[in-house]
Amino acid sequence: MDKILYSVSEAAYMLNCSTASVYKLIDRGILPYTLKGKSYLLHIDDLKAYARSKVNQYKLPYHR
Repeated sequence: MDKILYSVSEAAYMLNCSTASVYKLIDRGILPYTLKGKSYLLHIDDLKAYARSKVNQYKLPYHR
């Protein structure tokens, strides 16, 4: 069974950003989360969707 929930530090590694950036995304409501005790956990599908949205946002124009 594959892992589906990731910590903030794991999410930061996957998104190639800082943990502070992940906390900002959480605070702004961009990344949904669940809590386990005091730890934030992020679902893999939400991380993938966010990463895809950033890739699509920065696509280079098509050149012939």
